[in-house]
Amino acid sequence: MRKLLTLSLSAFALAACAENGPVTDPTTSFAAADAAESRDHEWRDTDGDEDDDRDSRTKTYRVTVTNLTTGQPLSPAVVVTHNRRASLFGAGERASEGIRAIAENGDPSVAAAALAGARGVFSVITTTAPVGIQGGTAFPSSLSFEITARGNAKRLSLSLMLICTNDGFAGLDAVRLPRG
Repeated sequence: MRKLLTLSLSAFALAACAENGPVTDPTTSFAAADAAESRDHEWRDTDGDEDDDRDSRTKTYRVTVTNLTTGQPLSPAVVVTHNRRASLFGAGERASEGIRAIAENGDPSVAAAALAGARGVFSVITTTAPVGIQGGTAFPSSLSFEITARGNAKRLSLSLMLICTNDGFAGLDAVRLPRG
């Protein structure tokens, strides 16, 4: 089953990385979520679609990232589908090493490697090209890709570098994937 999800990057959660201080492993938030999920293995889905939790069909989503800015190109991204207890990053939390690599160098590979196979995560991909500015000529201002999800992995998270910033990234945190 193919779904369509369009993301417009005009307003993202913005954050910056500090040069000093410890960084955290992105899988630590997944480990805490897994422990909570084990204690409450028969949790109720507050989104009202409990039947999807038992759905074993793999769904493919086509995602389009469109940069609506005129002066802020975007780096390649890490994109993940996951359950509601997992998280790529958290507002107000220290940046993981993967988020730091994205914010400082535009490199999504560190985050992708840390998330691949983590509990609560279904699919992890990295995009292959930057997304250019509106009216720019070097790169297109939209990029489309596909990602899969199954069962209770009904959330999509994404992180990429705001190229014209000093250690800034933009991200989506646990956006609900469309049904039906």
